[in-house]
Amino acid sequence: MSVLSPELHDAADIFAQGVADAALRLKAVAAVNNLADQLLAGNVKESRDALYQARVLLTNLDATSSIDVAPVVLALNYIERRMTEILDPGAWHG
Repeated sequence: MSVLSPELHDAADIFAQGVADAALRLKAVAAVNNLADQLLAGNVKESRDALYQARVLLTNLDATSSIDVAPVVLALNYIERRMTEILDPGAWHG
């Protein structure tokens, strides 16, 4: 799962460039970086928990446009799909 970490860091960087609210930017980048760190360490349960927490944070950003969070949402979707492929190769059909 560690191969997924750099892609998440890239998404966090793109997100950070597009969000003016510094507090929001720090929270989102920290959540995504935590997920990347868990993936890098190969911690399956912690990775799933961090993915959930990142999604919760992004869904509670009422004042932020969906365009601003799109890079991170897309990256999280991709990471979740790749985690499933890696952890349960028979479960992926798409």
